Amino acid sequence: MMTTFSCCLLYIASYGIVYVIIAFCIVHNSFVVAQNNETFQALSYIEKATYIFNDNRIVLLILLVLTIFSIIWTRYIKSWKNNTRVRFRMKEDSKIDESAFILPYVFTVVTFNFDIYGWLICLLIYGSVGLLFVQSRKLQMSPIFILSRYHILTDGTNKIITRNTVESFNLKLDDQPNGIEARELAKHVYITLER
Repeated sequence: MMTTFSCCLLYIASYGIVYVIIAFCIVHNSFVVAQNNETFQALSYIEKATYIFNDNRIVLLILLVLTIFSIIWTRYIKSWKNNTRVRFRMKEDSKIDESAFILPYVFTVVTFNFDIYGWLICLLIYGSVGLLFVQSRKLQMSPIFILSRYHILTDGTNKIITRNTVESFNLKLDDQPNGIEARELAKHVYITLER
């Protein structure tokens, strides 16, 4: 099972696309504001990029580090080893139900603004959703799995994150009487990591 620290890292990594969007918005907004400056207009393209980067250097570096971390963590998940076998027959794909958890990510981007209040609201949503995510152990709701084209299958109690549909998973289960190799992420939440 994943530790609390691992759940925190998964949550941070799940915002990977949001970090990129926010960085793009910062650069775009800085460029639009700087266009009104005649000195800025006289600069070459590389000088303009350097000017914008220097103006927002700390935030852009933090977002770059978080984006790189998200990429590394997502690749790391795919290198995990299976540690159990599951023998549950799945009944439905709950990917649509689970994808409702993407709404906080959308709200983070929408509430992000370039003044201090927008940043505070953005950080408040980020922190409160993160606390809820880690405490509830609803790991299957991470956008990392949904955006990586995994299905979230359920039998009512157990959830399995897999690339298989319900039918193909159950057929695979019929072919393997000892169960399908999986990794337990949290209580009643498994992921099948196929090589």
